[in-house]
Amino acid sequence: MKHKFNKRVLAVTAALALVLGTAAVSAAYWTDKKEIHSTVEAMNIGIKHDKTALDVQGSKYVPGDSNAFSFTVSNTGTVSVDIRPEIRISSSKPMTKDRSAFRLVNAGGEDITGYKVSYQDKQGNEVENGEPYDAVVYLLENEVTLAGSVHNDAEKSETEKDHTFSYYLKLNEATGNDFQDAAVSIDVSTYAIQHRNRTDHTTEWIKYVTASSN
Repeated sequence: MKHKFNKRVLAVTAALALVLGTAAVSAAYWTDKKEIHSTVEAMNIGIKHDKTALDVQGSKYVPGDSNAFSFTVSNTGTVSVDIRPEIRISSSKPMTKDRSAFRLVNAGGEDITGYKVSYQDKQGNEVENGEPYDAVVYLLENEVTLAGSVHNDAEKSETEKDHTFSYYLKLNEATGNDFQDAAVSIDVSTYAIQHRNRTDHTTEWIKYVTASSN
């Protein structure tokens, strides 16, 4: 009888284990998994100068002449940007600041303001004040904001996607005979950086060089 009791206990235990095992397997069907998938992408900066952006009216100069000079910068990217154009006027003959030289002026014939002006040799090195130079470079100090296709909030100064810069290119009145037949070219570069979420230490300006009078 004792042995039969043990078998019965074992049988009950085995049956219980079977029930628990079945319940455990069944419980797995009560679990669930939900996934939410999303992707994001970095937006882009797209600065360009139109093929006809660099418009210099008049290619022949005598001392004292000045002619209208303009170019248009466009933002084709998604983010708004701050831009700073750089205008480089290069001469085949050395220029001197107060004598034989081209410079940018306003409609009244006065030197333009709001630009950092530097004088360079053919290698792009700055020359000392008063020394002959091969190029004069104007870099806009206060940036202009251009809207993007996504970032275009007027409250954030993101209103225009294109901006035209207009000047006059002038040959100094005091230009001497040594400057006859000089060939002069104009190259426009534009520095751009994202407009939103900038901090004071942000210095990663991207340089675009796409417009030339050549």
